[in-house]
Amino acid sequence: MSDSKWSRRAWGRAAIGASAAVYAGARCSAAAPAAAPPAAIGTRWSVEAARKLRNRQELAWSELGKRLGLGDDPMVVYRALARGRMPSAWIDPAKFRAAVGGRPASRNLPGDPAGTIEAYEARYGAFVPPTPYEDPNLYAILLEMSDDIEAALKAQHLPTPVRLILGTLPANTLEASSFALPSTHEHIVLFESGLFDFAFRMSRIAALAFPSIDPATGWFASEVDIARDVGKHPEILDQFQALLHAYLVEGDPRRAKVPAIGDPHVMTAAILLRSLELFVLGHEYGHIVASHADHMGPNPSADATIRYDWDDEYGADSVGVSLMTSVMGDFPLAFWGAVHWFACKEVFDRCRSVVATGMVEPPAATATHPPNLERSRQLRIVVRELRPGPETEQAIALAGQLDSFWSRLWQISEPYWVKMHKQGKRPAAIWQ
Repeated sequence: MSDSKWSRRAWGRAAIGASAAVYAGARCSAAAPAAAPPAAIGTRWSVEAARKLRNRQELAWSELGKRLGLGDDPMVVYRALARGRMPSAWIDPAKFRAAVGGRPASRNLPGDPAGTIEAYEARYGAFVPPTPYEDPNLYAILLEMSDDIEAALKAQHLPTPVRLILGTLPANTLEASSFALPSTHEHIVLFESGLFDFAFRMSRIAALAFPSIDPATGWFASEVDIARDVGKHPEILDQFQALLHAYLVEGDPRRAKVPAIGDPHVMTAAILLRSLELFVLGHEYGHIVASHADHMGPNPSADATIRYDWDDEYGADSVGVSLMTSVMGDFPLAFWGAVHWFACKEVFDRCRSVVATGMVEPPAATATHPPNLERSRQLRIVVRELRPGPETEQAIALAGQLDSFWSRLWQISEPYWVKMHKQGKRPAAIWQ
């Protein structure tokens, strides 16, 4: 391994190792590290960064419109395919508290927004996104997560990007990516437009198979046994297949109904979703602060796609776990979310392969990214080396239960997708 490659991996490992004290402090404190106040509207990013983001979005929506026969006007295509704002009820504090009760006394429970929902609604709710191709409600959450992660970077004495602008677009892959703007020292992070809605629904499906979380202890109210609990919820398979069909075949996860879950599982779903989203965003911050990003070209069509090698990915994964755990303050349940992300990607890639070809042949690896399950395995190795002890073993055991759940569900579901392929179903234009 070259010195530069070694230093990149070592940087990622050092980040997660150095944050052990932050983990411990966060778990004993009443709340995760407070985020720095957001910059005033209009100063979080430059006009050039907003213009660059808009150019990329318009190119993506225009190309998709041409494939769908909707024309090449990006706003016309966006309005035809967008399904309105994310419902504000999804972040309703009164409804959440009614379901999960008060904040626990003995353990810092991640995912419990006691007070934080009102705080970010006050700080971000009126924030105008940088382009008209964003859902304002979702964008408020992205900004809140970004500020929380930057607060965690500062708490760990890691470099913080000068400015960062977030955006969504139809990306043809279930990933996020980041790009540098050398002229302004800013970075743009792009997410596939359906990623967060897909993660929201997948988290609710998985929550059904796990016991409820007791707010008084911050842990499961009963023993976790996936082999036993999956059989209790036959609706899981129907919801799973409906969601994959909506996202993969119809091109939009919101075409599937939001999976119904009872109040006892709301906390479980919230923790899974929060930790997954923080990991995905934290991973991109890992690339940025380790200077893995290439510069963008002067025009959207000439922009170079960032090429990460595998060591960059492993290092950014380690940083992502470190940052999301610092924000959430509970290692076992935070690590759960990272594994959840890789499992969701693996299930989606397998289904995409079957629908497209009739066979399970997802891309095992690319020049830039290791296989999903290899990244998940590598994270287990890293945390065992750097955070040995019963808490880490508890986290890995819980991650294994989640892996078992998605593996079992896919095994049951695979014949259905083979049948769909034989009936002529194919991935939506966004995935082609």
